[in-house]
Amino acid sequence: MVNMIEEAIKLWNPWWATGTVDRATLGIPRELTERLMGMLQVRHIKDIVGIRRCGKSTVQRQLIGRLLDSGHDAKEILLLNFDDVRLSSEKFDDIQKTADRMNPATKYLFLDEVQSKVGWESWVKAFYDTRRFEQIFVTGSSASLLSSDMGRMLTGRHLTFQLMTFSFKEYLSFKGIPVDLAMVSLDDQRRLVHLSDQFLFEGGFPETLGTAEGVRTPVHSNIFNDIVVKDVVARFGARRETVSKLAYYLLQNIGRDFSYRRISSALDAHVDTISSYVDHLQEAELLFLVEMASRKYMVRLRNNKKAFLADTGLVHSMAEDPQMAGRLMENAVFLELKRRGEEVFYWKGECKREVDFVTKRSGQSKVHQLLQVCYDARQERTRERELASLIACMDDLGMDEGTIITMDEERTEPSKGKNIEWIPLWKFLLQDSSPAGER
Repeated sequence: MVNMIEEAIKLWNPWWATGTVDRATLGIPRELTERLMGMLQVRHIKDIVGIRRCGKSTVQRQLIGRLLDSGHDAKEILLLNFDDVRLSSEKFDDIQKTADRMNPATKYLFLDEVQSKVGWESWVKAFYDTRRFEQIFVTGSSASLLSSDMGRMLTGRHLTFQLMTFSFKEYLSFKGIPVDLAMVSLDDQRRLVHLSDQFLFEGGFPETLGTAEGVRTPVHSNIFNDIVVKDVVARFGARRETVSKLAYYLLQNIGRDFSYRRISSALDAHVDTISSYVDHLQEAELLFLVEMASRKYMVRLRNNKKAFLADTGLVHSMAEDPQMAGRLMENAVFLELKRRGEEVFYWKGECKREVDFVTKRSGQSKVHQLLQVCYDARQERTRERELASLIACMDDLGMDEGTIITMDEERTEPSKGKNIEWIPLWKFLLQDSSPAGER
């Protein structure tokens, strides 16, 4: 038993022998890695949550590489991966005693896929309370790391950081394209329009970056099925067929408001079951819900919500509608707002007027931005419709400024006493922004 634990620990900590992390395993530097390095002066446990296969384990390796590069001794760093059955099947005491015997000088503890180990919260709490390690990092799904047990045991002891699939900035970094917004030529702009369009269809899962559509599609299908089976059905005991149909329906209808009752009728399932399953899909970080903007909580609660998926490439690979570029673009804008820590709503007025996004800074009641998304604004009728909806929303919410995001237009113009900014998608996605807040 002990030999098996030793073998696993040696496997997951190759830097003890080499003094470095294999660069081939580090991938593209993620923005979250830099943020986490800036938080080392805070002793709180750092939780890294996110959708399956978005790169959480890679971020841990990047952190380890950064620690080694900054002069830390390799023996100060311990990684335990609980996807390894040799660790997940053994007692905490045996794992801890073996690790301490092999290397008693560890200061930085990394726990990967920690949800695979029942009772991990008590173990980590003991480490934190006794100051056994200077820093503790854990990765897992949102559902597991934000569980009631963790909330009860680790209150005040941890910070949660959300990792999403690659942003457009990270996508350009993968392609080796540096961008300085202060020095973008006309040729650069044309190239960035093309790349932002490409980004919508490829998405940002690390393992599909730079791959052909024939490769991406089965990978995305596998990710989708893994989330349904492993993160919802296995974890919550949900019915697989119903969850799959529900997730697939919402994927086909991103950016459209939906009714729990209508879906329950279509899937022949109780409305409470559908509501519960939607919650589970959110906890697995496959989808996010957006409420209608209103100052009254009950109004937001009663009105239909809209769903957006965790990755546009996943949607494109599995959707039946070949003409959904506009909704992919809307989804990409939502994900960027989510990365920036904005609270996001949609607005609905009279005469079928709608505005895609009303945002607020986290924890603030004041409206921050009004954003309308329009993939193709070349037709005058389309332009007038989008503009009329935005102005109606601005009047209703007392705003003087609004933004329309298109693929390639950029200008500022007054309209009916309002200031309207037209901005291309690539520029919006590359603007400096505040990172998503810690939970």
